[in-house]
Amino acid sequence: MTVLASGIELFEGNIRSFDGAFTELIRKSQKEIHLASYYITPESSIFRELERAIQRNVKVIVVVNRFNEQNPETQAFFCKNLKSGNLYIFSFEREDAIMHAKVLVSDRKSAIVGSANLSRHGFYINYEIGTIVNGSDAWKIAKLVERIASISVPANCRIR
Repeated sequence: MTVLASGIELFEGNIRSFDGAFTELIRKSQKEIHLASYYITPESSIFRELERAIQRNVKVIVVVNRFNEQNPETQAFFCKNLKSGNLYIFSFEREDAIMHAKVLVSDRKSAIVGSANLSRHGFYINYEIGTIVNGSDAWKIAKLVERIASISVPANCRIR
């Protein structure tokens, strides 16, 4: 198990940063990425790596809480990349609950699970903790993301 954190005083020993771990897993993905996050803001390195993965024909499944309430730049990024045919973006819209998960799974082999949203605050400012899990647990997490996607709706790409 690999421990991840954000918050400058938390980095000692074997503690890795969220942004480095996310970048690494996205880069090494060959077939598919499952991503679920309550909130995503335009973190250039993560967006750049996701776009590169999409261009490499990696299937990218993204679930966010209420897509139309996400940052407008985030909406624009995902809507632009929908044209590739490799990106599937789902909006969790239930009235009685929110989708608060923060996970990324690479090829069903490795997964990041933690408290950090994919945002500047989550990666660099807030004090967050997470972990990388491998093997069958990563597979189970991918299945959970797919289950959440199945009870969500395709994102509406009409940006205001």
